[in-house]
Amino acid sequence: MNREQENEHEFLDALLNNAGAGVNVNDDIFLVAQMILQEKSSPNLLPYQENIVNELSEIIKHQEQVIQKQTENKFLHNIYELDLLRTKYMLKSYLRLRLGKVQKFYLYFMQHEPRQSLLSANERDFLKKFYQLRWSGSTQNS
Repeated sequence: MNREQENEHEFLDALLNNAGAGVNVNDDIFLVAQMILQEKSSPNLLPYQENIVNELSEIIKHQEQVIQKQTENKFLHNIYELDLLRTKYMLKSYLRLRLGKVQKFYLYFMQHEPRQSLLSANERDFLKKFYQLRWSGSTQNS
């Protein structure tokens, strides 16, 4: 095996095995796809899946680092960059879907604080700012 093939092999192993972290990226993508389908199917906001989102965020950071190091084989670089974009898209889709529900039901969440436990810390911050904007805008129009 020549040096270029060894580099390709190491690069593939690092991406597929997430550099020994014991995490299969495709399993996480499958979980996010399930989370998206469940969130779309439910009229209510489902509990935030913090562990999966954090794990996928770490995988994305790691993949970005590995891809930056891969400069020898442009073809492989492009393939894995495309896979990284897919992973980012799936995660953003899940988060965007949740924010849409927060916007739609913001009054309910503000009136029922125990239901805010379904939200992540960032979603709670978004809810409070969105609420302030909506109410400050409605009082100015009156």
